[in-house]
Parts: sequence; structure tokens; C-alpha cells
Amino acid sequence: MAGYRQGCASYLGSAISNIDELVELALRDLDKVEFDGLVGTGLSGTVVVPVLAYLMKKRFAIVRKKDDMGHHSSEMVESGLHAGDRWIFVDDFTFSGNTRKRVLKEISKHHGELANGAGKLTYVGDYLYSNHDKFRRAHSAEVNAALEARKRALSAPMKISVADYSAGVPCHD
Repeated sequence: MAGYRQGCASYLGSAISNIDELVELALRDLDKVEFDGLVGTGLSGTVVVPVLAYLMKKRFAIVRKKDDMGHHSSEMVESGLHAGDRWIFVDDFTFSGNTRKRVLKEISKHHGELANGAGKLTYVGDYLYSNHDKFRRAHSAEVNAALEARKRALSAPMKISVADYSAGVPCHD
């Protein structure tokens, strides 16, 4: 069983067991980025985002997946973000962009309802921790090649008004 366990070690397991290194990399990578909070989703977001936020002294939010509703809360978003906050989406990797779109939509909806649309949040960009070799997920060569080709474009911070995003009108600097 030990061989099986070792063979199934994941990027998330790596991130958890090397959380100090993950925090050090995130602090270095995000040093020049102005932001107030971090947002995550799914298991990786629930594990990594609160730790990063706490150690970086930032607020955070977790967006539930649709199939995770009803376990502990009826809210789709558990958020500590405030009106006017600039936030970064933290995830393991991005391939299709569907998770990011879902998170942007849910954050916009949640905070739009809370502030009646008055307190816009600003989506600053993504922090993809599996871009670092130590936390890279094991994929097929084809998927790794596609991820590598997209990495530069996806990791560049960009500003999108979350309230405008839901209407399909991204606002770039």
C-alpha cells in the first residue's frame, strides 16, 4: 500500500506538505500586485486559500461547486471580501477557463446582491500555484504542452470589474 500511496501523491498533497514554500513563492510572486483578498474554489481552494490569506494578512472567499450545496450552508459563496476589494483567484491550474468564469460569475452575483451593485470588487488576475515545478500536476505530455503554451498569457495579472464581467463587458486597463 505504501507504493500506491506514494504513486498517488498529488500537487495538492505537495502544496500541503510544503505550505511554507508555497507561501514563500506566493509572497514573492505577488509582491508587486495590489490586492486585498484571495478567492478559491473546490478542495484545493478550501485548503490553500485560507492559509495563504491568513499568512498574507488578506481577506478571502470560497466559492462552492454546484454539487457541494446544502452540506453546511445554503450560500454559494462564503466571503470575507469587502466592497471595493481587489482580489486574486487562486487555483492549481487553468485549462479551459470554465472554473474562473464560474467563480467570477458567483463572486459578482454574491457581492452585487450584498451591495446592491454599489461596491464593485476588482478581479486582479489569477495565481496558479501549479505553475511552479514543485506543485505541478502530473498530466499527459499533450496537456502539459498546452498548459505551458498558455502559462504566460494566463499568469499575467489583468483587471476586470467583476460587476461588469457578469454583463459580458470586461474592463481592461
